[in-house]
Amino acid sequence: MAALEEISGVDRFEELGGENDFGEPNSFSLSRARRYLDTDGSQRTQCSIYKSPDKNGHPLLQIDFTKEKYEPTRESLGDASRAKDHVFYPLGALAYTAGGNTTSIDFLCREVKGTGSMPYVNVSMYSAVDQIRLGGTGKERMTILNSVARKFAKELGCLSEAHLPETIPSPSA
Repeated sequence: MAALEEISGVDRFEELGGENDFGEPNSFSLSRARRYLDTDGSQRTQCSIYKSPDKNGHPLLQIDFTKEKYEPTRESLGDASRAKDHVFYPLGALAYTAGGNTTSIDFLCREVKGTGSMPYVNVSMYSAVDQIRLGGTGKERMTILNSVARKFAKELGCLSEAHLPETIPSPSA
């Protein structure tokens, strides 16, 4: 929670109320994220976190959960992986921050291999630039996303193979 408070500058958060287009609650649940991971991608769940009170309707963070179609490597990112704003972390199969608002972790999870997909899950997070506190670090964002990814890997039954440590290591070269 400290990393979330650090990047936001507040200590209270909220989710959307109401229901989505499928009649399900807008509030996030790991079990629903797991269920949607097993679909063809036409449905997905997203965790949206807002500052409380929310003054502008922009989420502080949006976290997505998807299956990977390709093995995640630095090379699979193409030229983007060589951009100066990409900082890589030695966790999962591939983990990085990019710029001031993108954070991504791919991890191995043999439980999710399906037709046309690899046994990897991507958990990615977008931070709205107008919502995060200037000076927030990529390590804080990675700490938040790793915590979510660890809980999701546990829900999926693959935490032991996911290579998601409790403590974030220093970025790799």
